[in-house]
Amino acid sequence: MNNLIDIYMSYKTNCLIEYTLIVYNKDNKFIRKVLAKYFSVYIDNYYYNIFQTIDDTKFNLENLHLEFNGIMEEMLFDYKNYELEVSNEEYSRNIKIIKELNAISFEITRIDRLNYKDKDDINNVIEEFVTNNKIISDLIDKRVNKLISLVKKYYININKISNYKDEFFNIKTRSFIDKKNYKYLYLDKDIKALNMYRIGLVNKVYRDEDFYYDRFLLLLRKLSIDIINNIESMRNNNKLYFIEFSDKFINRGNIVDKVYKLLNNPIIRKHVVLLVDFNTYLNNKDLFNDNFIYGCIQNYMHINDIYKKTDSIVESGIFKYLVVRECKYKDRAYFLEYASEKLEVLMFEEE
Repeated sequence: MNNLIDIYMSYKTNCLIEYTLIVYNKDNKFIRKVLAKYFSVYIDNYYYNIFQTIDDTKFNLENLHLEFNGIMEEMLFDYKNYELEVSNEEYSRNIKIIKELNAISFEITRIDRLNYKDKDDINNVIEEFVTNNKIISDLIDKRVNKLISLVKKYYININKISNYKDEFFNIKTRSFIDKKNYKYLYLDKDIKALNMYRIGLVNKVYRDEDFYYDRFLLLLRKLSIDIINNIESMRNNNKLYFIEFSDKFINRGNIVDKVYKLLNNPIIRKHVVLLVDFNTYLNNKDLFNDNFIYGCIQNYMHINDIYKKTDSIVESGIFKYLVVRECKYKDRAYFLEYASEKLEVLMFEEE
């Protein structure tokens, strides 16, 4: 199963391809393959700050232009291998397609960054965009309404995701002391329409170990929707979401086969910190790798030597954060004043 953000980006890419096909007024497998390459580069550049052909990590139109030129040169170089496998006519036509779609795709990406007040506003915004864009206006002819219809379809479908509501479960947050951009997330149930007996059954099932993974999956889906709704601000901010792994599904092997696949997206890897108890880590070291950000969540209430425990967490080398779940009052100053380049210690604000 792919994560929701990957599905969202794949849908966005397909929409950009369809927009371009309307403008270009041509369609075949090779054209779609070339467009998929250009728009994949755009998604990487704009949403993930990942660049393939230039040494930079900041999106701007100049860098995108350089990237598209670089990818065009790569596609032209790779297509040389087909010179003896296809007819001269087909070879020349496809070389021309690669070059033509560079500039057209670049202009189509602008549609992705347009803003609309509502669905009805799309007509005016797209018409103005086409009128002011010479490359698009010279090609699209009388197909503007077709483009508008497709943009509206995309707008409606994306809004369905953005406006998704779940009346039974919701994400609750806890804040950390002096860390406004850090949030600890957990899933909570909100089932009010049942009598006390049925609520008791729901509570029993909700706590059942067999549902730990399902609860984590639901939390991740809800978080993904939140990220999608704030995708523009997520591009360049330093917000972090802390979510906790249960050792119940780690020990059952779900972490590699299921969880990591759901988390394998650049935005998630940048903004989500995976929390795990230190003993769980020690018992499952082979399941942790440097593809994700990890934090240790530790209860210090019954630990006598807090310094040794904290040193052990630092020395493990896997954790960037330590979340103190609880500690004795006398030990609070130690954690609040803790400073290290290797480990950032976080304490919850009192609820």
